[in-house]
Formats: sequence, C-alpha cells, structure tokens
Amino acid sequence: MTVEVLGFGALNRDYLYRVPEILLDGETIIESVTVASGGSAANTCRALAQWGVDTGFVGAVGDDPDGRAMLADLRDNGVDVSQIAVKSGAPTGRVIGLVDPLGHRSLYVQPGANNLLSSGDLDLDIIAQARIVHLASFVGEDQLVLQEWAVEHLPPSVTLSFAPGQIYTRLGRERLEGILRRTKILFLNAAEVEQLGGVDSIRRCGCEVVVETWGSRGSRVTHAGGSFCTPAFPTAVVDTTGAGDAFAAGFLFGWLRGKPLEVCARWGNWTASWVIRAAGANSALPTAEELEDLA
Repeated sequence: MTVEVLGFGALNRDYLYRVPEILLDGETIIESVTVASGGSAANTCRALAQWGVDTGFVGAVGDDPDGRAMLADLRDNGVDVSQIAVKSGAPTGRVIGLVDPLGHRSLYVQPGANNLLSSGDLDLDIIAQARIVHLASFVGEDQLVLQEWAVEHLPPSVTLSFAPGQIYTRLGRERLEGILRRTKILFLNAAEVEQLGGVDSIRRCGCEVVVETWGSRGSRVTHAGGSFCTPAFPTAVVDTTGAGDAFAAGFLFGWLRGKPLEVCARWGNWTASWVIRAAGANSALPTAEELEDLA
C-alpha cells in the first residue's frame, strides 16, 4: 500500500446528542441523536479521500457493529483500511458528545480498542512510503509511545503533520517534544497553543509551520518567513465537531497541490465553514472543484 496521506490516530464512533444547553449540574432533554464515524485524523483522511487523494489509515477498531460501521464508512469514502487492526472481543472507541443550539460541544471519550493498538500492528515500511503522515491523538500512553517510535523511523522524505488536540497538548510541550521536533505542519487551536507555551516556544522545538485556528476569527499561520492571518467564512453554526479536522483537510489538500500557505489556510477555513453547518464531523464538505475555485 502506497498512499499520499496516511492517517495515524484514534478511531471512534461519535454519538452526538443535541441538547437545549450543556449543564454543569441538573437535567434537560435530548432533542436528537446523530451517530457517525469520527476520530480526528480519520475525519481529515476521509475528506481528503473524497477529493481524490490516495489515503490510508493506521489504527484499531473492535469486532463489533461500531467497528464494522467505521471500516465500511472509511472504505466507502475511498480510505485504504488494510492497516487498521480489528481487536477481537474489544469495543470500538466511542465519543459521547453534547451539542447545544450554538454549536458548542462537550465530548467524552471511551477509548476501547484504540488502547490495544501495538507495535505488532504497525508496518513501518508502509508508513515510510507515505508522502504525508498525519498524526492525531490517542488516549492511552502506550499509543503515544508507539507514535513516537514510528516517528523516529520516518525517513526525511515523509512530511509529518500533527493535530495533537487537547488530550495531548495538556501533557505539555516537553512531553511532545520528540514528535514536535519532527513535525512539518502543526495544527492547534488557541487554547492548545497556550498549553504548549506559545507559538515561539513551539517553533523552537523544530516545527516549521504552526497553524492556529481561531474559530469565527479565522486562522493564523506562522513559519520561517513570518506570520499571517486569514479570516473565516461567515456561516450558520450547527455543530463545531470536526471543524479543526476539516480545516486540516483543506490545508493539506492545498499543500499537496503545491499551493502557497495563504491558499492552504483559505482552503482550510472554507472547509471548516462547511462542516459546522451540519451535525457530525463529516456530514458536509465542499467539492475539490469548489476549493480550486477559491485559489
């Protein structure tokens, strides 16, 4: 298997509950439920595959209905699933999400089979053949160590992009330094940048391009030549789940097409503005042609 983009991260089935408000203490009703396949890197790879990019994935699911649904969804959208391990007797990872009318969300992770992924499930030769390896978080410490091990074995020809999310960034910059040192493109939101000590500290680790998403305020890209901001596209917000993953997909699509960083950021903002119009992390996407028209 040789692909342009190989995702490597948790695979979760998302159960998203629309509620009138997210409570700290009390009770309310559930207005609707959306069940969909998720996982940060998987969301990004699914979008890229829909745009015609050869993609694959490294991860684990259980041998249960959620796992079969995850595999079918990725496969049907063009993602190579041959490197996804199926763990007998284990439940597939699950995310329980509460989403309010403004699109704000609260997510709770049950890692399940994700915590069983091991070095025996990885083919380093296949990983080394990808043009881009796109990393996202696991809950388990063993799986973070596994990713560090895989990153150490990447040849210089592989571009590493990394979307750590708050599960990883709350561990601190020093804990992630091994991966950050090798990262070419880093995707963070404003809170995650702060958890890692700021953009300047992050770049001193070795990251070449730091991409910071600001929600309705757009995004900022910092690189060796300086930094620039790109405004968001106004849209009606239904659910912000997967917005960062969609942004990464749009950005990486531009990167693969050799576009300037300014265009990559614009494509990222545009893709994110589509995803938040509907419930779920991948229910609405622009076409590749619509992205090309923005350049």
